[in-house]
Formats: sequence, structure tokens, C-alpha cells
Amino acid sequence: MDNPKRKAFLLLLLFIIMVEAFYVFFVSKKAQVSLGSIKISLNQASLSELEILPGLGKQRAYRIYSYRMEQGAFEKAEDLMEIQGVGGTILKKIERFLTIENAQ
Repeated sequence: MDNPKRKAFLLLLLFIIMVEAFYVFFVSKKAQVSLGSIKISLNQASLSELEILPGLGKQRAYRIYSYRMEQGAFEKAEDLMEIQGVGGTILKKIERFLTIENAQ
């Protein structure tokens, strides 16, 4: 453990972990709080807009986006349950943020 390069590496690693922890606990929670008043059109939302919905993440958002492009517009929020990885729990988390408008 007397190796200076190893000590520097461990300190750098510790610093990176601390920065990541700070981001997870403080910055990302602020973003979730600000979701309270937004509404996203399920039939017009971009992939990045879908990704910010709680519980979706990149993979589920991509599945929703792809499904919409292949199958056409959603008629109701419950149609999301046709998509792999989206069940009742996820639907309950995101339903209040969604609007259903016709795609343009």
C-alpha cells in the first residue's frame, strides 16, 4: 500500500464514487420532484421525453417508442401494458404524467 501510484488511484476512485453518490442522492431527486406538473403526450413524445418518466428508463422508453412507430398511436394509457416490461406497477407510476393525443 506504500505505492504512491496505487494511493493516487484509490483516492481518484474514492472521489469518483463520492461524486456519483452526490449526483444520485441530490441531483436526480430534484429532477423527479419537478415531474409533478408535466404532462407528456404518449403519441407525440420523443424518446428522451419518455425516458424521464419514473420507472421507465432507456430500455422501456425505447420499447414504447418503437411500439408506437410500428403499431401506430395509442388509444389509451392501458395500451402500454401490451409492451414487454410495462405492467400495472409501471403504468400506475407514469399514468398521471401522460396525455393521449392524436399523433400529427
